Amino acid sequence: MTTLEDKSIWENPDQDPIDDLGQEILRLSTDEIFNRTRLLDNDIKVRVLLAQLIFQTILAHQSQALDAFFVIRKRAFYMVMKSEHMRLQHEQTSMKEKIKDNKEKIKMNKQLPYLVGNIVELLDVDPNDEQEEEGANVDLDATRKGKCAVIKTSTRQTIFLPLIGLVDPATLKPGDLIGVNKDSYLVLDTLPA
Repeated sequence: MTTLEDKSIWENPDQDPIDDLGQEILRLSTDEIFNRTRLLDNDIKVRVLLAQLIFQTILAHQSQALDAFFVIRKRAFYMVMKSEHMRLQHEQTSMKEKIKDNKEKIKMNKQLPYLVGNIVELLDVDPNDEQEEEGANVDLDATRKGKCAVIKTSTRQTIFLPLIGLVDPATLKPGDLIGVNKDSYLVLDTLPA
């Protein structure tokens, strides 16, 4: 990330740093952009407090200004750390709630009886192999990357699973007996042969 302290901004007048910054932002995910804006906000808060300190230094005596400098610097650091700590605590509690909800959903969906099935084929899908689809009608299953499976259930249905389920795909092989959810057909467990 380009900062104001970066000498290349000031030494190279023909190159516009905004162009590089725009390309960098386009490559970032939404969460990374939010984190960067939060860091910039914190940086601005610290710089404002330091500007206040400089103003006080000009107005006050030098010995008092030095004491004020350390107090304001300490206060600015404390404010930034406290807000960051509160944000991280909030994020942690929301993640714990999501984990708890997901565990409850898994418990609800993993209830017996399973629908019994066999793994017919395991596929390695790479969405980059195919041409990119344009428009509003995009197949989300085609954009997934990783292992997919074709299963055959005891009700004689053959089903393609773009997302295998709760079982690690590395442990599965064609012909394995599996237990699947009756509605979503996600693989919930491997069964003894």
